[in-house]
Amino acid sequence: MYSHPEETKEDVETTLNFMLELEDYATCFIQPAMIFPGSELEKIAREKGILTKQFRWSEPFESTLNKEFGQLSNCPLYIETLTIDYMREVQSKSKKIKYERRIHKELSCLSLQGILANAYRYLLVERRPLPDYVNLPFLKKFILGRIFKNKASGQI
Repeated sequence: MYSHPEETKEDVETTLNFMLELEDYATCFIQPAMIFPGSELEKIAREKGILTKQFRWSEPFESTLNKEFGQLSNCPLYIETLTIDYMREVQSKSKKIKYERRIHKELSCLSLQGILANAYRYLLVERRPLPDYVNLPFLKKFILGRIFKNKASGQI
């Protein structure tokens, strides 16, 4: 989670970097902190005015921002020091990390020939646009790494 009380961009970047370090050992997800009834975060949010005095758990609460971030729509997000635009950037980075992890796992199961055939089919035959979080340098680095690894082991 991120967007905790007094959390900075540097703190969030540290969390994202830690996610990258763990990618071979665990599946990590990142989401903004949500305020739950009776929690310490609710108390802090009320003290800092993040939850207004008029806010009541017994009244309906609906947030398009929660839906955008894939969170429960009836629990407010804790937003104090980070901007909404920065939070969107964090979600995009998180998608990119998850995508690269998935691609790495899929590609490590394929032969180099299969990787190139799939890339050719995807980009040139089907002419599908790549999602904005696809990192082409990552794919290039992975493919070149496989070529050198296969050459070193005498497979090429």
